[in-house]
Parts: sequence; C-alpha cells; structure tokens
Amino acid sequence: LAVERSRVSEAVTVLRVIAHANDRYALTHGSHANPYQMDLLDVEIPGAIRTGTGWTKNRIATKFFLYSPDGIVQGNNSVFRGWKACAQRLPEDKSYVLYIAQDDKLHCMKSYNGTLNNIQKKLCDEIEANGHL
Repeated sequence: LAVERSRVSEAVTVLRVIAHANDRYALTHGSHANPYQMDLLDVEIPGAIRTGTGWTKNRIATKFFLYSPDGIVQGNNSVFRGWKACAQRLPEDKSYVLYIAQDDKLHCMKSYNGTLNNIQKKLCDEIEANGHL
C-alpha cells in the first residue's frame, strides 16, 4: 500500500501543476486545453512525450502514469471529459484514472479497461470518499 500511495502522491503533485497550467491557458484562450494539447501548456513534466497517433498522442508518459490536460474515453463514443488534468495509471490495459475536475478536487475513476488490484481499489475509494489522498 505504501509504494502505490507514494506513486499516487507523486501523480497528484504533477496533476496539480497541470491543472494550474490549464487554468492559465483557459484565461488566455477562453477554454481549457483538450487531451491532445499538453504541448500548449506552460509546464514541463519529466517524462517522454507521446507523439504517435490515436488517443495517447501528445501526452507525457512516466514509468507509472500517462498525463494529459483532459481525459478522453476510448471507443466509438469518444468524448472529452472537461477535466483540468488527468493521469492514467500504466500499464494502459490495467489502469485507473486520477483527475482534477472543474471543482478543483482530486477524483479517481475506476478502470474501464482492466481490473484494479486491492491496493489500487482501496486508494481509489479513499480518494473518492475524501477528494484527496
């Protein structure tokens, strides 16, 4: 539990940085950046920029999370979520998503693409109950 909590804690710090940068972007441009516009935010996140095609393009990948200014649902009904910052737990096939929504609170969306282990489920439930870790 302590190891995953530490990883999530680091992700939350990065999410706050992205959310603040996205708020600054919205002040200038009239709306928040979409999931593919990480490069338009005035922020540097250590990690590898994904430049490929598809829903993961122009996001920053670290060892444990894939970061973007907003979230998106995959599939035929892809829609932007309207979040300020998003971090999907890697690997992508067994993930959960941490995000900061318009209410400026931390949220956790349980996986739609895999199965959470007990530690991940416990942390996700804690975040959803308290709005923070």
